[in-house]
Amino acid sequence: MSQKLQEYLLETKSNFMLKFDGFRSKKKYTVMLYDTLTQIRTFGEDTESILDSEVRLLKQESCRLNFEELNKLFFLMEKKVSSYKNICFVLSINYENDSLKYIFMISSDDRNERYAFETLLDLEVELKRNF
Repeated sequence: MSQKLQEYLLETKSNFMLKFDGFRSKKKYTVMLYDTLTQIRTFGEDTESILDSEVRLLKQESCRLNFEELNKLFFLMEKKVSSYKNICFVLSINYENDSLKYIFMISSDDRNERYAFETLLDLEVELKRNF
């Protein structure tokens, strides 16, 4: 049985980030797990496939996590911005003061915005409404 990503991040006091970088011609994705206690990136790589990177992360961390909810939002956003060449966006779940913050950042030639939410549902509603 797999553990929800959010539960794991709370237990380990870690941040998790997915990034799409349309400015790059190769390895347009970044996957990162960051330990907030040691302030060390415990996993991170630029990749051609988020899903392949997540598999490598699971092997490294010797755990079973469910990335489905965050991946769903990430791929939704990627589909919405795929026609733009020079665009970058980040979805992250950040551990902060014994809770999680859900962050969305987007950057392009004409915009640079950052949004923070208390729940994944709030983030999802905002992304579907405004992007």
